Amino acid sequence: MRAPWLDAAYHAAVHHLRVPLALALFLLALVAHLACPGRPSVCESALDCASGSTCLAGSCVPVGEGEGEGEGEGEGEGEGEGEGEGEGEGEGEGEGEGEGEGEGEGEGEGEGEGEGEGEGEGEGEGEGEGEGEGEGEPTGCGDGVLETGEEQCDDGNTGDGDGCSFTCGIEPGFGCPAGVGGTCWRVFRVKPYGVANTDRDDAPPDLDLTCNGGTISTDDVFAGYATICGTQVPAGPQTSVADGRQLLVVQVRNLNVRNSGNLAFIGQRVPVILVFGDAVIADGALDVSSGTEPGAGARDNSLVCAGGTGGSRTGGGGGASIGAGGRGAYGGVQNGGAGGLPDSPGVLSGGCPGGMGGPDIDGTAGGSGGYGGGAIQIAAAGMLSVAQSSVRAQGAVGGSGQISSGSVGWGGGGGGGGSILLEGGTLEVSLDRASVQGGRGGFGLGPYAGAGGLGADGVSPSQDGADGEPPSGANSSGGGGGGGVGSIVTQGL
Repeated sequence: MRAPWLDAAYHAAVHHLRVPLALALFLLALVAHLACPGRPSVCESALDCASGSTCLAGSCVPVGEGEGEGEGEGEGEGEGEGEGEGEGEGEGEGEGEGEGEGEGEGEGEGEGEGEGEGEGEGEGEGEGEGEGEGEGEPTGCGDGVLETGEEQCDDGNTGDGDGCSFTCGIEPGFGCPAGVGGTCWRVFRVKPYGVANTDRDDAPPDLDLTCNGGTISTDDVFAGYATICGTQVPAGPQTSVADGRQLLVVQVRNLNVRNSGNLAFIGQRVPVILVFGDAVIADGALDVSSGTEPGAGARDNSLVCAGGTGGSRTGGGGGASIGAGGRGAYGGVQNGGAGGLPDSPGVLSGGCPGGMGGPDIDGTAGGSGGYGGGAIQIAAAGMLSVAQSSVRAQGAVGGSGQISSGSVGWGGGGGGGGSILLEGGTLEVSLDRASVQGGRGGFGLGPYAGAGGLGADGVSPSQDGADGEPPSGANSSGGGGGGGVGSIVTQGL
């Protein structure tokens, strides 16, 4: 709707003046109206007002002027900040949707009083809730602290292959501490021979054997651990579920024998070294050989070892193991003592001792028989690598007889070789049976003494000890028989 005064000018020009003049007056009036947009005009709706104006309270006013209340809907783009809650593990980037309140400025068109629709752009701030997903390392994995419900293990790093994966899950073939973080260990897929229990709640320490570890008596470990080269390792007695033998079970995580490190075992219990990782026995020795004392697990002179003691003026027989002991030397018409016979001793049987040498006719004692070699078992859940001569279970040499006023005793028999059992997930074993050879028989005495028989070494065809040699002249004695060879058994786990 045009302003009243503009209509009046138009009608006056049309009715009282010629048409060209009327049009000129109308154009002048229109220019004047546009030059003065602020002049009020009467309206009924926004259609009666010029562009850029709207109808408010019966008058045309420019858009942006006036007061009023209303509700409007609009779409807009903007940037905002908000706080939200989300689910997910790790650090990452995520997208979320949220509801929020914001303020903005915009332009729009609408109809009616107080109501309108419009589109606009604006900036605002709001709060909302959203969910997001991201990729990355789980928070806390690798810090050594077990997050219950989120981690199966936490060994303090995020590497693979050590039992606890980079996502803190237990890897196949490993065990890890329950309820706490810590180092994991391998588990035995198959129980080692005779051992009843290999389960653990934590990882035993590594044993780096680079010193002279001395000698451990397998009968004297009562505190639950043994100290070897300054390292305390779990150790305790068990009874073999395979054959009833008494065992001392020592547990380590990884075993490394190097730099001429060595450790000897004595006592009646058979030492069993359980390695829950890898064992490398390269430069040094684990030894249950007999000397002045029997090696751990060596057999006593029971019924199965009888028969080696020499009679008067005869040498003692060699001790038996897998191979039979040699016969002691004889003098005159008297035979030497027979070697003890093997009795299928099994995979963890020590050797039999050699028989004592016979006395001279006046009672001068013969030499003592050598102790049989001991027995040892080493089982590794991972790799077991054993260099030549690095594990030993040899029989002891027989003793020489005594001398008294020109009278001489006869040589004792050598001890039988012991046994070695090696088990591993993978095996690299270079041992030969010289590690379980029988002891040599004791030498005779006097100017024409006979030599003791050689113990079987497992390299020569015979597994039996050699017979002792008789004396070759008067006032001399003969030697004892050599001990039989022992056994080396290897088997995978």
